[in-house]
Amino acid sequence: MKILLQLLLGTCLANLEPLFFDLNGRETRCFIEEMPNETMMTGKYHAKIVTTATGMISETTPGLGMHVKVTDPEGKVIMDKNYGSKGKFAFTTHTPGSHKMCISSNTTKWTEEHGAYGAQRLRIDIQFHIGEDRQYYKRVAKDDKLSELQLHVVKLADQLSQISKEQDFQRYREEGFRKISEILNSRVLWWAVIQIMLVVCVGLWQTTHMRGFFLKKKLV
Repeated sequence: MKILLQLLLGTCLANLEPLFFDLNGRETRCFIEEMPNETMMTGKYHAKIVTTATGMISETTPGLGMHVKVTDPEGKVIMDKNYGSKGKFAFTTHTPGSHKMCISSNTTKWTEEHGAYGAQRLRIDIQFHIGEDRQYYKRVAKDDKLSELQLHVVKLADQLSQISKEQDFQRYREEGFRKISEILNSRVLWWAVIQIMLVVCVGLWQTTHMRGFFLKKKLV
């Protein structure tokens, strides 16, 4: 039971693998993550300039920032903001399902100085985290003057709450799959009924046609 609980905690609140990607001009990169409702997602990023010819990486010029847009499974925009070249963004889901996070540069000046899509590109280092991060718990411990044991209890309560949300989300997905299966089974049944009716109709037509042919030729 203890091992299972540890695995669940690791699955629900572990950091997602960090990654990086390059952007050119007004290019937009999107990520899709399936999450239950009332779940916090945090993204920490750092944008840098890469000189294509030399591969040299340098800090961005003043004024360059990132634009982040998040939409829920129903296509509604739940966040649409501009941020600096380094920082983090966070949002809380209100609908279970796939959430789309799109990231782009808020300006193209860094490419226009060297020609659009020219000698420079933007490199983004980013890491996503589901649930509250360490800084949140440090603030809670400081503000509420919690002991280490009390802080562990708070973390455990949050983790159990997240596990419950994940279980609800899995039941939500199972219900969706069940509805799809029922619809497919119903369509397969009706298709089989239609095929049987077609076979019967063709058989009756052939019987009638052959009977008329034999009567006409006076073979019966």
